[in-house]
Amino acid sequence: MDWVLPSVKGKQVLDVGCGQGVALVEFGKRGYNAIGTGVNDADLEQCREKGLAVVKADMHENHTETTFDLIWLRHVLEHSPVPLYVLHLLRERLSEGGLLYIEVPAPDTGAHHERNANHYAVHTPSAWVALILKAGLTITDGKQIDLDLSIGCKDSYYAFICKKAA
Repeated sequence: MDWVLPSVKGKQVLDVGCGQGVALVEFGKRGYNAIGTGVNDADLEQCREKGLAVVKADMHENHTETTFDLIWLRHVLEHSPVPLYVLHLLRERLSEGGLLYIEVPAPDTGAHHERNANHYAVHTPSAWVALILKAGLTITDGKQIDLDLSIGCKDSYYAFICKKAA
């Protein structure tokens, strides 16, 4: 998380697909003004019980005119059948100089994300780069995150930090 956050301290953060609020709690500890979105009522209720600001909204909806200094999109975009559309929507929510953090699973790992019934967009790094650029974003940094799973295999994720293209 610290890889992307220092440049947005004290700013507006949107956590798309916030789940049970793990990242929202961390944003709060660091002094960010964060709001999360999600579609699972049970998850959203758990966030509210923790005192977190959340809104029921799908990533495919433009639910606000607010702009954000950081949009956090971790383990979410692979759940969209139209990730380019989602990236366009989120680009419009970035403030001037704002950052979009994207983290998505790699294909063909021991976790077989491409076989997950709820994963529609599991692409190679070059395919993600192409989609990001087509959405009018530039990539300022990126890396691959490799993990050893407890089931005896490896898993990988791609992470990108993006800005609006000039």
